[in-house]
Amino acid sequence: MTTIYDARPEPTMILRVSKKMTPCHSNWLPAKDSHLAVQLQVPQPRKKIWFPEDSNGEPHPLNPDDGYGGSKFKLNTIKAIYVTSDGKVPTNNLSNVLEGSSAFKAHRAEKKARNERETSHYYNRLSYKLALGKKTKFKIWETFQKKIDALPEPTFSLVGLAWRKTFGRAPRFEEYI
Repeated sequence: MTTIYDARPEPTMILRVSKKMTPCHSNWLPAKDSHLAVQLQVPQPRKKIWFPEDSNGEPHPLNPDDGYGGSKFKLNTIKAIYVTSDGKVPTNNLSNVLEGSSAFKAHRAEKKARNERETSHYYNRLSYKLALGKKTKFKIWETFQKKIDALPEPTFSLVGLAWRKTFGRAPRFEEYI
C-alpha cells in the first residue's frame, strides 16, 4: 500500500476580494435578533372538541368563555339514535327500543353490508389470481366486477381496495366517461 503525501502549502487566505465593498444602508439589514422570531416548528392544529353543559346550563370549565357569560361552543341539536326490535319507529312508551348488548349488536350489524362475506371471498380470489399471474389484470378485474355487480349489497370498501391492488392509483374506468 502506498502512502499519498500532499506537498502543497496550506492556504493562508481563503477569500481574497480585489474590489472594495460598498456598505449597504442599515435599514436594509434585518434586526440582530430577527431570526429568533421565526417559528422552528409548524403549530399542530387543535381538535375541535365539544364540551357539555351541566344541568343548570353552565358551560364546562374547559369550554372557552365567549365574553358574555356563556360558552364559546354550544351544541344546538341533539339526535337520539334508537335501534328497535321490529325495525320500525320507536313507540311513545319506547317499549320496542333495544338496550344494552342487544342494541350494540344491532348497531354493529347495521354497519355491515349484507354481502360482506361474499365480497370478501371475491376479493381474496382476485388477490390469489393476481399473485398467480396467469391472466391479465383486465380479465381478472372483469370477472371480479361481474361477480360484484350480481351482489345486491357488496362491501364497497373492499371493491376500492381490490381496484387499488390491481391497478394502483390509476383512475377507474367510469371516471373516463
